[in-house]
Amino acid sequence: MKTPAAIFRIILFALILISLSSCISKPIIEVQGFKKVDVIQLRREAGQAYAVKNYQKAVQLYGEALTYNQDDVTIAYNLACCYAVLGDAKNAAIYVTQAFGNGLRNFEHFQNDSDFDNVRKNSGFSKTIIDVRKNFESIGELKYVESRSLQPYRIRIPNNYDPKKSYPLLIGMHGMGGNADGFIAIYDELEAPQIIYVTPEGQYRRTNDIAPQWYTRSWAITNQDQQLTLQADPLVAEYILNTIQKVSQD
Repeated sequence: MKTPAAIFRIILFALILISLSSCISKPIIEVQGFKKVDVIQLRREAGQAYAVKNYQKAVQLYGEALTYNQDDVTIAYNLACCYAVLGDAKNAAIYVTQAFGNGLRNFEHFQNDSDFDNVRKNSGFSKTIIDVRKNFESIGELKYVESRSLQPYRIRIPNNYDPKKSYPLLIGMHGMGGNADGFIAIYDELEAPQIIYVTPEGQYRRTNDIAPQWYTRSWAITNQDQQLTLQADPLVAEYILNTIQKVSQD
């Protein structure tokens, strides 16, 4: 005959097995269905609503677009504009703050934007302007110095490339907002191309009105061979020295 202690251990062991089987059979976290949203189309429709002064609809569409792309500077700013035109100072302040937090850098445009005329005298919105100005001034003034650097480019050659032959060289310069990776793909649209196709990368930001958000910078070329890094290091030093010289002269 089993003792009460033995019976208790059997029951406890059975409960543990039941608990474990439950954990195994059911996922700890249930992944919700992924919803694909065309944010570009939402922005387009929102802009159309704004253009015909249907600001309520524009608020709805910009708000939905911002839900799926919360880091977007333009969507946040345009949403603030719509709220301001409607006289909603509270939400105008919230979203203009988000726009500058996301990287908006054109404070002068904000100061002169007539969309905010309805709310500028509101005490809460006035405080937001002061706070935004302080944050904006804290990043200092943007200036440039001349300096050499290594710049990336992409290259494609014919599938049947013969190093003994000469080939025409085509340089493809991507448009504003583009990049070398995107523009190199045009090579695939050509039929059996017998050219060498090169796409350099634009050297500057698309706009200085918006801070770079989707990439970070490094003083070294990463994930490349050591020789390339050694080649780049003196140019970095030259850049720093040129900066010191220019600031001293200014």
